[in-house]
Amino acid sequence: MTNRPAPLVLYRLVATAIAPLAYWRARRRLLAEDIPTGRIAERLGFATRARASGQLVWFHAASIGESLSILPLVQELSGEVSMLVTTGTATSAKLLERRLPPGAAHQFAPLDTPSAARRFLTHWQVDVAVFVESEVWPNLIEATSQRAIPLMLINARMSESTLNRWTTMPKSARAVFSSFRRIFTQDQRTHDGLARLVSSPESKLVVGGNMKAAAKPLPVDQAALSEWRKRLRDRPVWIASSTHEGEEEPLRAAHRAIRQNHPDAIMVLVPRHPHRGLKIADETRAEGFSTARLAGNECVTEETAVLVADTIGDLGLWYRLSPVVFLAGSFGNAGGHNPWEPVALGAALLHGPNVANAADDYRQLAECGAAIEVADADSLSREVTALLSGETRASARQTAAAEALEGAQALVAQIAGEIRGYLEHQSSAR
Repeated sequence: MTNRPAPLVLYRLVATAIAPLAYWRARRRLLAEDIPTGRIAERLGFATRARASGQLVWFHAASIGESLSILPLVQELSGEVSMLVTTGTATSAKLLERRLPPGAAHQFAPLDTPSAARRFLTHWQVDVAVFVESEVWPNLIEATSQRAIPLMLINARMSESTLNRWTTMPKSARAVFSSFRRIFTQDQRTHDGLARLVSSPESKLVVGGNMKAAAKPLPVDQAALSEWRKRLRDRPVWIASSTHEGEEEPLRAAHRAIRQNHPDAIMVLVPRHPHRGLKIADETRAEGFSTARLAGNECVTEETAVLVADTIGDLGLWYRLSPVVFLAGSFGNAGGHNPWEPVALGAALLHGPNVANAADDYRQLAECGAAIEVADADSLSREVTALLSGETRASARQTAAAEALEGAQALVAQIAGEIRGYLEHQSSAR
């Protein structure tokens, strides 16, 4: 971007000016999540580990959802090339420490300032850069492009309002998005919106679908799974997963109604942010439910009506224990979460009406009968009660969803092939 459009010049100046404040806020959040002090400097582009030898692919994601979406791709390339995954949140960092294969490392993403980008790229000497979903940071993109590093944007998804904002700055949009050699979009809307903003859209843009559907089933500790099956025995179990502030109240109301038909039913309530577990447990007890909190090592008995599963990385366990999952973030304003994780493990999926973040995925699952939308606590309780009673079956949903999962696997193979092509070209150019 040698001749930067005025909005990008202004953005560059503002990003530099507010960098101390942005770093202070990031530092405070990471320290609150028990991230070692030494690692926080990664947000300024300072590396805290050595670069591996050989070629290196850099994946830049935002948080847990985006990180999980690229794991199939990281696993596909594992053993062929070194990889670096950057994210901005403590939760994603902790999860990736457990999930990344050998040869892949995690660092916190540098702030989008010229100095942080320069330090980061100088140390890591990236060969291919892959940005994920809506991680479009102008300074990072410019610094990467200036070093002739091939750039890709995968699993791209942008709201109508975001696309409209870029449309008001056509020169800036073209300067940013044309830096990508290939863009794989999740949906046709994002494809069509970006087609107005990039040069040579016919060669750069591909509607690929959502890579999150290609993820391998969430892992599980088999010993823990066996132990929990013994604990729960034949009790009716349903999962309320990834809940946000304000969603637990209707879930408790639904559970109260469900227990009228299934008095021994237990709800496993998994908060999106585990630090909320203590508050949720206290509120649940205040409403008269016998409650156990996992992070507190509280005992689950036959009387326990609600288990607050406030730990990280155990969704694979809970989804395997229950045939019914309500995926939260859909009753409030969070916009919904990745529906493919429970579907991949055979769950009958229920969700609320607010799923804009993954609208196409939910629409696809609804059209094939793999997911059901519920409007409120009453409709949720009716659906869960029916599923736990065996009045409906999830087998047709699972079969239809499996076809979508196969298509996503093909997308992963296609993207991996293009990355290999860029690596080969980079190698031969040296």
